[in-house]
Amino acid sequence: MTSEGRESDAGSASGANAYIGRAWLVDAVGEWTASGARHLLLTGGPGTGKSAAVDHLWGNSGGCAAVHRCRANDRRTCDPVRFAESLAEQFSASLPGFADALMRVSTELSGRQGEVRIEGSASAETVFPGGTVIGVKVTISSVSADEAFDRLVRRPLERLAPDPWPLVVIDALDEALTYRTHRTIAELVLDAVDGVPLRFVVTSRPDQRIVRAIEAREDAVALDLVADAPDPDADLAEYALHRLSAAIGDPAEREALARRLASGGAGNYLYVYHLTQELIAGVRDAGALETGPALPADLEGVYEQFLRREIRPIGNTAAEERWRTQFRPLLSVLVAAQGDGFTTPQLAEILDETARTTQDAVHDLGQYLVGAPRGPWTLFHRSFADFLLKGPDPRLDVAEGHERIAAHAFDQWEGAWAGCDDPYYLGHLPHHLMTALEQPDLTRSRARILRDRLYGLACSAEFLAGQRAAAPHREPHLGTLALALESSLRVGEYERVTALALASARAQIEADALTPTEAALRWGVEAGAAKARTYPQDVSLVWHLLILAAVGSRDPGNLPQVVDLVRRSGFGVIDPTWSSSVAALLAPLMPEMDFEGWKAILDIADDELLGYLAFFLSESDSGDLCIFPVFHCGRRSSGPGPPWRSSHSWPWPEKTSTTCPSSAGT
Repeated sequence: MTSEGRESDAGSASGANAYIGRAWLVDAVGEWTASGARHLLLTGGPGTGKSAAVDHLWGNSGGCAAVHRCRANDRRTCDPVRFAESLAEQFSASLPGFADALMRVSTELSGRQGEVRIEGSASAETVFPGGTVIGVKVTISSVSADEAFDRLVRRPLERLAPDPWPLVVIDALDEALTYRTHRTIAELVLDAVDGVPLRFVVTSRPDQRIVRAIEAREDAVALDLVADAPDPDADLAEYALHRLSAAIGDPAEREALARRLASGGAGNYLYVYHLTQELIAGVRDAGALETGPALPADLEGVYEQFLRREIRPIGNTAAEERWRTQFRPLLSVLVAAQGDGFTTPQLAEILDETARTTQDAVHDLGQYLVGAPRGPWTLFHRSFADFLLKGPDPRLDVAEGHERIAAHAFDQWEGAWAGCDDPYYLGHLPHHLMTALEQPDLTRSRARILRDRLYGLACSAEFLAGQRAAAPHREPHLGTLALALESSLRVGEYERVTALALASARAQIEADALTPTEAALRWGVEAGAAKARTYPQDVSLVWHLLILAAVGSRDPGNLPQVVDLVRRSGFGVIDPTWSSSVAALLAPLMPEMDFEGWKAILDIADDELLGYLAFFLSESDSGDLCIFPVFHCGRRSSGPGPPWRSSHSWPWPEKTSTTCPSSAGT
């Protein structure tokens, strides 16, 4: 399951197997394209099909160089630094010459603060569902959003000078405004792109901050998917007819009901989607929809009817108790969940319920959740979360879900964070605590518990080390320190503020100052390799070899991981001597390894590395040094290789003698 665009579930391939209606929008976008204007803003309320339009017009990257989807329930997609990284990755695949320009800019600026890491290939997080980008993986750390955009996007594009200007599509830009930072993606796209050879299509709810910024630009065009439609009812009726085709056989009855749904929907595709879905599922009767009582007034009316009918009937004591003990806690956690959400077993653990009880509650929520049979589960659409959380009488406490998720993590690992290897909690736990702290109705005692827990994470060397190891490219521990510092500043806890400010400064200096070898020894092999990749490639190879020697001397069990990192870095293409260099370093270390360690090395090594390793081991002065019988006949070297000895015997009684491959590869 992807976390991309829930709105695409209504009126697009994921929700109705086709994009139906709005032929006028294709023409309008074509006119904008021909006009040369830099920005096109497509606005619409929740459920009006903004993401579906993106899928239809620019699906599979058709006609655009990059697509980025902002999602409030996935902080990564709203991070302006990651936005710059995402564009650089996608441009590397879609714009000929961009990857080379990016590499040259990164080399020229290699002496400045901040590390740019460029790897061989990756899957992009923010392309269309199921899409991949084969190009480079780009990360940058310890810089501001503006600096990241400048180094990863602006400068490479200025060097490349593409003609015509590439198109970038950004879906749900209003959701990026939820990101806690001094600079948002919206500000970058609307204020910081003058002089950058790019054009932008932006979708958003009619948030006045975005609308006003667009209106202030002379080179921008704004279209509302409902207000500017020539006939929004006709578009929606066409979509309703498509949805009803499998449920109502009589054409006249189907057309009459489609017109009624379109009139009630007022341009809202999600309104029609849910009502037709209930009809298909047998929850609603077609005759009642066509001639019965008034339809729900709007999308929130659809949600209200669902709750009153299926979850919380008025006056039903048993249902009210189940709402209080099962549905409200479950929905609170799902509203707070980041990314793709939680699986059924994870939800059961967080809620301290049985898996069967949790699965039953998930099943009852039906079409308002999305996920595989056992998850991970998340809400079908952001508008359902808004319905539950907002209004004069909110149905959920915003902080409750975040507190439940945090409480589960602390029950599991408090005082023993070295045992926490769950990337979800290492990545999101500090933000759950901070988001709960920001709610206005929080009691003082609840706020104190949350602040103490956030401060405890910031003071836990084990938790910070776990964060660093889980995301070696990103310095996430600096974010934890910053959140704890912010929470202490708000309430004037100045002793903590002083301690956290000093810790943050030391962590930043350390992150910048550590050599790749030191980073590998302190934070793990991946962290050291990430730093090594920030150097020019010939120097990077040297750092990788130093990491191999240092880590191998301290812990030979980690040697296979280091060798695999070197192999995946592509040095065999850049430097023909890398195999012999690695083999020369491995040979004196391998006698300290057990058979499983040897086998792991040999499983990831190519033929040339195997040949050099066999040669160096067979030439060893140690009388009892020998080669494992995994070196066997029949493998052909990809290069000339060394002059290997023709045979070698093995000391392990359970193994028979074997013959090493000759220099001819026999």
